[in-house]
Amino acid sequence: ETLPGPDAPGPRAVLRVERAPAAAPPAPGRAGRDGWWVEGPLAAIAGTEPAWLLADGADGAGERVLVRARAGTSPGTRPGLVLVGPAGLEEPRGDAAAFAVSWAELLDRTAAPPAGTVALAERRAAGDGASAAPASGGRGADRRAASLTGPLAIAAAFAAGLYALTRSRARRPARPRRSDA
Repeated sequence: ETLPGPDAPGPRAVLRVERAPAAAPPAPGRAGRDGWWVEGPLAAIAGTEPAWLLADGADGAGERVLVRARAGTSPGTRPGLVLVGPAGLEEPRGDAAAFAVSWAELLDRTAAPPAGTVALAERRAAGDGASAAPASGGRGADRRAASLTGPLAIAAAFAAGLYALTRSRARRPARPRRSDA
């Protein structure tokens, strides 16, 4: 897939998640991190990207890489990449919240910064920031606030009257009903 260049118009990809082909047939195993794990037939994937999730094989095959990830670079240059091996895994066991947090952190760390983002090192090099007091709304803002005062007062008086009316009716004893007999 060809991504648009840094000068191309439109949105830029910041992250790609792809299914990687298996480097070997799946074998029984267990993989996990951060308090969660999965078990089942796990297939290792090949690649040069750093490993994020490893499986220990129950068959003595040793560690197998199941997920690889590479961080993206500056906006529009190279999106982050997460490679996930083929697997038919059951629901993760252990801490379900930790599973969600682990993957969220992986995707967040891996994604390239969005367009318009200034790197932290560049912001620090720029020195202390400056701040200014908010500009006064001026006479126009005072006029707008004053123009709302009248309608708000009328609405408040209407609500108070309606409340008083419903309270007085609630205190009145019920009238006996006439029978037509």
